[in-house]
Amino acid sequence: MWSLAIFWLMGWAAEAHTHNFRTWQAKDGLQQNIVHDIVQTEEGYLWLATAAGLVRFDGVSFERYASIDEPGLVGDRVHDLLLDRQQRLWLATDLGVSVLINGEFRIISEEADGVSQLALAVDDTVWAATFNHGLQQLPLQGFVPEDTAPLHCVAVSVPRRHVWSTCRDGGGIASRLDPATGTTTLLEFQSDEEFTETLALDDGSVLVGTTRRLYRWKHDRLTPLPLDGIPSLSVSSLTKGPDGNIWVGSRTEGILQLTGDLEVFGFLEGAPDHPLEKVFHDREGITWLGFAGGGLVRATPNHVATLPRGPVGPDKSAVFAFRDDDGGVWSSISSCDGVTRTTPQNVARVTDLPTTCVWAMAEMPSGTMWFGGWRGGATRYDRNARRVVENLLPVTEAQAVLALHPDEQQRMWIGSTLGVDRWEEGSLTHVDAIPQVDVRHIFEDNDGSMWFGTMDGLFHLVGDKVRRYGAADGLASGVVRHVVSDGDVLLVATYGGGLHYLAGDRFRRIGAKHGLTDDFLSHIFLDQLGYVWVSGNGGLCWF
Repeated sequence: MWSLAIFWLMGWAAEAHTHNFRTWQAKDGLQQNIVHDIVQTEEGYLWLATAAGLVRFDGVSFERYASIDEPGLVGDRVHDLLLDRQQRLWLATDLGVSVLINGEFRIISEEADGVSQLALAVDDTVWAATFNHGLQQLPLQGFVPEDTAPLHCVAVSVPRRHVWSTCRDGGGIASRLDPATGTTTLLEFQSDEEFTETLALDDGSVLVGTTRRLYRWKHDRLTPLPLDGIPSLSVSSLTKGPDGNIWVGSRTEGILQLTGDLEVFGFLEGAPDHPLEKVFHDREGITWLGFAGGGLVRATPNHVATLPRGPVGPDKSAVFAFRDDDGGVWSSISSCDGVTRTTPQNVARVTDLPTTCVWAMAEMPSGTMWFGGWRGGATRYDRNARRVVENLLPVTEAQAVLALHPDEQQRMWIGSTLGVDRWEEGSLTHVDAIPQVDVRHIFEDNDGSMWFGTMDGLFHLVGDKVRRYGAADGLASGVVRHVVSDGDVLLVATYGGGLHYLAGDRFRRIGAKHGLTDDFLSHIFLDQLGYVWVSGNGGLCWF
């Protein structure tokens, strides 16, 4: 039997920054699970630096570029990527540096021991931290800081006009170079830490990450950030997110988020437990994570927002919410206050429907909205013109439309307290195979057959043949609120009987004694990761 986890939503705190995570690894087509770096070119592709070569990702599939097929690709172990302002893609590899220009790879420098990191200066100079020849300007302009002779460089960053680097000659030496004058300032970190990353801040200061902690460089001084209660951080990535927060990637502690004022916002919860190499935000604001051993991960936030008091808000009880193809959210209110459409810009009320007690909504591919409710029949509504196109079914006290479903053949199925009707190309037909029962939910299966959840059991319509499922078939309650399928298993939420799944010709039950919050269920949702979410009077649970 499945194990269940219970969520009591009222207890969630504002500091819980939960995300949905989608992971791609070798089993999903990614050639190697070590992703060091991520960039996005103007075509929209993501490019990944992996331990097995350069990889291009189009959101569906991966394409690997290797030196055996690309003579201009100097090495296959790619440590770092850099996209310059001319959209040229630079690669730091175990054998030197290559650049991808207009679909062609070119070798820029060959280093027997490789290049660890690349950085772009404000004058478009590319700097390289090499494993055996110190800090380099590309192409092939070596630079050795004053009074030191570092050979093994592991980090380079150019947050503004100065070049920050960490090079080793027995011990770690962190320096700050002014290319205009050639002067170098040695940076004083603790003996057990090395500089790793920088981020230019809006006030002119620089956020500095090391293998132990975070600093702020301001007025030529390096000051540790007072991150009380946070363990030492091995910083691998610094970036500013679309939300304005600063994302700190750590190989040891995951992802820490800071506000723009460098106050602690919180840790990102639920990220994979692998050393984090890179945090990257694409042009659409989606966050991508590269892990050493964990592959590529997409992180999308779980947004929970409360609308202000007014047409829809915390003083209202929403009975139905529906998102249209343009991202607008349509909602109806239990107090029969009608329908509103909410976007980030405004909240607009629909005023000309035949009823304000709307309990069902659906959208056709044409963009036409359908509404159903108490004493209002079924209504077709043009959301672009903001007008009613047609009212269907007689408006009577006895008939309420409580379920709507558009099928794959562009037909609208209408469930009411008097059975089922079907609208097709302007014509309305009563479905005589379904008796005059109170229909609360309609679901189309993969084979095109239709399921109807009613106040008197579950009905399955195949062609013109119908079968009813009730107590004799394993349903513990005849009040069926919701039906879904993942293609293999049919799940049914009942009000009073818990959750059911169809096994052969009979339903099996999962109830409160198996871990559900209670047996009075209203909705089932299947997420992208394969989890089943169930809501009811007792709250929300998943398994």
